[in-house]
Amino acid sequence: MAPDRSNISFTITHMNANHQDSLAAYLQVYCHVSAREAKSARLEDITLSDLVISANGTRYTVPIDPAMGSFSESRSRLVAMHQECLARLGRSDITIKEYRRPEGIEIFLFFVFATALVAFSRRSNFLPGSLFYETVGLGAVPPLAQLFYKTQPFVLTVMAGSHVVEASLFTVKRLKRHGVPSPRTANMGISRDSRHKRSATGAKRATYRKKRAFEKGRQPSNTRIGTKRIHLVRTRGGNQKFRALRLESGNFSWGSEGISRKTRVIVVAYHPSNNELVRTNTLTKSAVVQIDAAPFRQWYEAHYGQPIGRRRQQKTETTEEKKSNSVVKKQAARFAEQGKVESAVERQFESGRLYAVVSSRPGQSGRVDGYILEGEELAFYQRAIRK
Repeated sequence: MAPDRSNISFTITHMNANHQDSLAAYLQVYCHVSAREAKSARLEDITLSDLVISANGTRYTVPIDPAMGSFSESRSRLVAMHQECLARLGRSDITIKEYRRPEGIEIFLFFVFATALVAFSRRSNFLPGSLFYETVGLGAVPPLAQLFYKTQPFVLTVMAGSHVVEASLFTVKRLKRHGVPSPRTANMGISRDSRHKRSATGAKRATYRKKRAFEKGRQPSNTRIGTKRIHLVRTRGGNQKFRALRLESGNFSWGSEGISRKTRVIVVAYHPSNNELVRTNTLTKSAVVQIDAAPFRQWYEAHYGQPIGRRRQQKTETTEEKKSNSVVKKQAARFAEQGKVESAVERQFESGRLYAVVSSRPGQSGRVDGYILEGEELAFYQRAIRK
């Protein structure tokens, strides 16, 4: 354990001293933090499944997916994450960190273009009596002065437009790729106000005030499936939110039977908003997940006295427990009255997994609760999953 602890301390010190750009890239890609806020990123802790990074007084958790087997893998995994971040941000391995002043011929060319831009900035510069006309000596060649006077609006438009386009393309295509921030990059915060939206009829609402602190939002929790891990977040009025970073089980209800059981969440099968949440197994409200069917099977067999989702070969192997006649009659009556389970759900019991929808908000309540899919809703989501 001691070598692992020393590896952690060395990794944290090394990353903070030499690879702050990598930490900033982690925050931008995995936590959706703006480039300006991510500048002050510092690595605080590292576990087998997470990186804890702070920036501007806020702590962020960057998941390591899949989790490391030991801390000896940290270097290779961090390098792989850095390469993935560069690819997703569209950046190069080469970072420009300083500005070099022009020299020699570069200064001469800059002076020539600056002089031409100043000369064509005013049409009166090509009329007799102007300072530029007399200084340059355009009186010796009147036809040239008349040509410049006539073409000045066109030449000025072409020169200014080409320089603006060139500077914009250079900033976006070349400088940004090498880590140079754009001068017009705004510090885009997360706002939960609705004043910027149009009304139901499409009218644009009047701006009668600026943003307010109570309208600020926070980073998404991106709750994943794993060992339970919850952070407490202080909110307005001294209240608390339970920000779930990892959850592995929750309470799910079986609506037609009127019961609920705590069971394990296995995988995210479908999400109505984004397939990326399915790939990363992110738990949010309305996510369709697969849960362990064992607690519900145990309740069903104890309540109705009938097996459910048992394969034929398993039926012969199981030994029947002794029951009194009154219990057998009671279970038989229950089964005859409401023990029939729809075939789509019964087939899921055979596989040991049930489709369910998350109805809680894991990032707010710290819980992943929901209900088992049945009937038309189950058929709808099964069609969506098969697509």
